[in-house]
Amino acid sequence: MNQQAKSQEPRAYSLFSLTFFVFLLLCAMGYRLCAFAAEDFENANGLYKQGKFTEASKIYEELASKAQPSAQAVLFFNAANSQYRAGDIHHAVWNYERALARNPWFSDARYNLKAAKQKIEYKIEDHRNLFMRLHELVLQWVKTSHLVYAALFFSLLFFFTTAAWLHNPGRQAFWAFPRAECLAIFLLISLLWSAQVAYHFYYQEAIVLSNEVEVRYGPSMDNQSLMKLGGGLKVYIVDSREDWSRVVTLNGETGWIKNLELGRIDS
Repeated sequence: MNQQAKSQEPRAYSLFSLTFFVFLLLCAMGYRLCAFAAEDFENANGLYKQGKFTEASKIYEELASKAQPSAQAVLFFNAANSQYRAGDIHHAVWNYERALARNPWFSDARYNLKAAKQKIEYKIEDHRNLFMRLHELVLQWVKTSHLVYAALFFSLLFFFTTAAWLHNPGRQAFWAFPRAECLAIFLLISLLWSAQVAYHFYYQEAIVLSNEVEVRYGPSMDNQSLMKLGGGLKVYIVDSREDWSRVVTLNGETGWIKNLELGRIDS
């Protein structure tokens, strides 16, 4: 019995050593990746200071594609600033929008986006429906994850205060403070969350990236042109088919645009 236990010790020790070695290897790889990212970030900053805005924007966008969502907002913002200085207003608008999609309270990105939109010559009247206007006025300022966390917090608060009331029900009415308020706030947050989910289910925001694009009646170059849209304008994707997307414009018209001419805004 003792001999069997002793024979198993080297295996356990080897397994522990292998696990520890893999852990150190992963840490070293993570450190090197962070070092490379920091080096690329400093390189992009240096290119920006030298006036090489196009080269800097490409590095910022590449870093953003690999970064965590918490860091993407700043990287998209830096890429947009570089593109704005390079005169590429359409891509600048797109990256400002992407920065705000990651961080709705990014005031510098919102200010710069407003300045960039003023340079767009092509204008279109806003005839969006009430639901889309509600999103711009209210829902764009919060992310779906924030609503989920808030709903969870108030539901737990309602649960604990209800448990306290059950422990001593004669002290006050069930719908007294704070249970009624917690339930009302929870229901309001749930309604906003449902609206946010429905919005992203039916619409995906995108920016026209080409100087001028043909909007067609169908998803093919053989279809007749419906109208033309200028670069930098926001459209809403409602359907996709191979290399084409059906979009709704601000004035409510719908048509098909090539995917290569659109920059999707993923939240």
